[in-house]
Amino acid sequence: MGPVPKRPCAPPAGWWGRGGARVDLSREFRDGAVVVRVSGDLDVQSADSFRRRVDGWMAEDCARLVLNLSKVTFLDSTGLGVLLGRIRKAEATGCRLAVVPPPGVARRLLDMAALGRAVPLFRSERSALDGEAQTHG
Repeated sequence: MGPVPKRPCAPPAGWWGRGGARVDLSREFRDGAVVVRVSGDLDVQSADSFRRRVDGWMAEDCARLVLNLSKVTFLDSTGLGVLLGRIRKAEATGCRLAVVPPPGVARRLLDMAALGRAVPLFRSERSALDGEAQTHG
């Protein structure tokens, strides 16, 4: 039997999440609301940046906020936690919050966490701005 190979003490780069993927955020004022569009991965690597930017925008002007997550491609438990934290913050500050959920597996994670019980979920950004029928399940 040969020598036991050495293992690195630190995990390889990118072992968290999906290896350096990122989240992109943009903000627009539309129809009396702050619309935040999120795309990419909302995970352990991007959660802090997401939290800081959304909290800053909420502090500036937040009578009504629409979080459009329809372009989110990956969501982990840290991303879910930061979303739930923004919901609590919105409630505490009197900001009306609406969410356009992501598709696929990320949406199933939100459904399992019963996010729709905490905040209205809408089929599209337009329906969230109009206050139209919420999505179900």
